[in-house]
Amino acid sequence: MKMMNKRYNIITLLNTILRINLHSDFLELFLYKEGKQLLGIKYKNVYILVSILSITLIAIGFANGSLDYLGLKMDDPFIKFINIDIPIEKKDKIGNIQYELNKDTALKKEYEFGNILGFNKVYIPFTVEDNEKKQRTYVLTGRTLELSDPLLDKILDKENLIIGKTFSSSLDIGLIVSESFYEELRLPKTQTYAPYSFTYDIENKRDTVVPLPIIAVVKELPGMNSFITTLNFYSQILLSNSNPFHPKYTSDIILHCDCDTTKMKLIKNKLFKLISELDFIQPYDPDFDVVINNDAYEQGFDFIINFYPNLPINKKVKLLNIIKEDEIFKDKLIQLYDFNPTATNKFNKFHVLTVNFNKLDKVRLYRDYLLRNYGLEIDTAKIEALENYNFITNITRIISFLLIGFSILSICLFVSNLLSKHLEKIHMNIGTFKAFGINNITLLKIYLTLIYLYVFVSIIISFIISYCFGFIGGGRGILFLFSSKVEDNQSYFNLFDTWTFIAIGLTLLISFIVLRISAGKILSKSPGDLIYSRL
Repeated sequence: MKMMNKRYNIITLLNTILRINLHSDFLELFLYKEGKQLLGIKYKNVYILVSILSITLIAIGFANGSLDYLGLKMDDPFIKFINIDIPIEKKDKIGNIQYELNKDTALKKEYEFGNILGFNKVYIPFTVEDNEKKQRTYVLTGRTLELSDPLLDKILDKENLIIGKTFSSSLDIGLIVSESFYEELRLPKTQTYAPYSFTYDIENKRDTVVPLPIIAVVKELPGMNSFITTLNFYSQILLSNSNPFHPKYTSDIILHCDCDTTKMKLIKNKLFKLISELDFIQPYDPDFDVVINNDAYEQGFDFIINFYPNLPINKKVKLLNIIKEDEIFKDKLIQLYDFNPTATNKFNKFHVLTVNFNKLDKVRLYRDYLLRNYGLEIDTAKIEALENYNFITNITRIISFLLIGFSILSICLFVSNLLSKHLEKIHMNIGTFKAFGINNITLLKIYLTLIYLYVFVSIIISFIISYCFGFIGGGRGILFLFSSKVEDNQSYFNLFDTWTFIAIGLTLLISFIVLRISAGKILSKSPGDLIYSRL
């Protein structure tokens, strides 16, 4: 009884909205019979339309995902920055060239780029122990980065950052390293200091390991670099006479430990006990101090030991060897040094200039401008790569538009052909209805309502199928068949996009126009023409 009331209410509501003015029982029977015919034998027509719509929506989902991915790449500073190598003869003038290019706002607007920044290539030797306890030195390549560079935000965004923080200031001497940095040096992933190999006696080839704090670890860095650091760090290592990393500036023994407060107290007590029991330390009075160290990406503690009077260098070395070989402290303590940085003016002698483009349409024109006015040249391969991104984005967008247009046309032709054939098949019945007083408008409303319900339900089913396809990772799986370079955290399928709903809206609108025209051709005939098949 409740079901009958609900059905009656729906028919009544439909009658009221469409103003069909037919008896509810007749309208219900008419909709049921005609609707069943339109669905086809065993719902064949539904399956066909749902298949067309599902394939269309899946294709649109891929197109949207591709455009989203290309959009991210186009806005990616890793992609949008262009390096300009500086010829040797222009290195002294590059600061002035950079200033001129940055102050010309009209030029920036014309070629659509931001501030031009500079960086230097940095080559640092690192010494590590291999499995046989032999020390090996590896020279890794890095680069400097100004704190105002938008590239820094990209490097440290949540998609690329594994752990750590940004530079505390432009005077920071820490390193931001990539995952490959640990692999190249075969360092444990938890190590928070990089073993910089510092040569303090060039003539006798004597060096020592000076730990540099690692302030962040990221997945990748631009330009195949293993680390980045500040311009201040680069300027400091160029100082030959007063290099701030020289061990001579460290009078105390500084031992660092990455540990919590409880372990820190335990290590401090054991360290104090060990030193106090050594015979050669007895004439000297050791003083202990513990300070929090936040230089690296993880907080640790520094055990600072000084002696009164000063401990001779040979006894200091002997003490350090004893501490390093002790099982309690082995691999837990790292010797740090005091640094003595020298104040420097703004560093403006760069190996490379970096141009950050807002758009990529005028990269080649800007290349010609630089070559013509300053004799600076941008790598053609880099320009072609950027233009290819731009070209592929435009091609993908055009294909998406064509796909949407073709899909709308296919769906409209299918439903129009379906309705036309059905009306032609039952034209005598329609003529009879018209002879009994049902007008063209009423019949048109009924058939358009039927076909629209049919299309609307098919769209909902197709949308659910397409969404499930993207949700379960089908899109990524299909792309993996064609390319092994599929990023785990990247979505290549986006159904909930403006273009999807535009496509659906256009489908409903155009199909309404086409259906009205095709149905009108038959329904406009007189009852006699329809009954006697004079079509």
